Amino acid sequence: MKFEASLDTLAKVASMTIVVVDIVLGLLAFKDYLGGHETASIRLEFLTPFLALGGISLLCFLFAPISYTLTEKELIINRPLLSRKVDLTELIRIRKVSKEEMSGTIRTLGVGGLFGYYGKFANDLFGEMNYYVTQRKNYLVLITKEKDVLVLSPNDETLFDRLNEITNHNTNYKNRA
Repeated sequence: MKFEASLDTLAKVASMTIVVVDIVLGLLAFKDYLGGHETASIRLEFLTPFLALGGISLLCFLFAPISYTLTEKELIINRPLLSRKVDLTELIRIRKVSKEEMSGTIRTLGVGGLFGYYGKFANDLFGEMNYYVTQRKNYLVLITKEKDVLVLSPNDETLFDRLNEITNHNTNYKNRA
């Protein structure tokens, strides 16, 4: 069963802004060529940030979560490149989490809005977490036997119910210990 993961407004605005800025930089870098000037040259002051921003944007897009697929044996976090598979037998806790419980979360090595929120994040309640989030609501926390904490944000909160049906786990998780 597939569960969509749409971007929230902040992620949409941040992503579109970065893409538009990169397009403008590209147009400025190649302006003389596009204008058909005989002495056309590439403007390096625009080319360098165009290439850097374009490369970063492409990498962010390739690793951004786009949906979640739940089978009888695994949860797949779908990304354009290198989707992550989580064996359901490895899960020890599944829990819905409120926005208030996620307040104070900091990004330690991740992306905070460009095509989503993903990578390494941390807060006082859960410690270090692996975010695969596209919106700052509908938080779902999964904890594995290895104490990995995964955070998802499906559009449809029934992913939580389906995970519980398949795994029959206790959802009264309070502390990371």
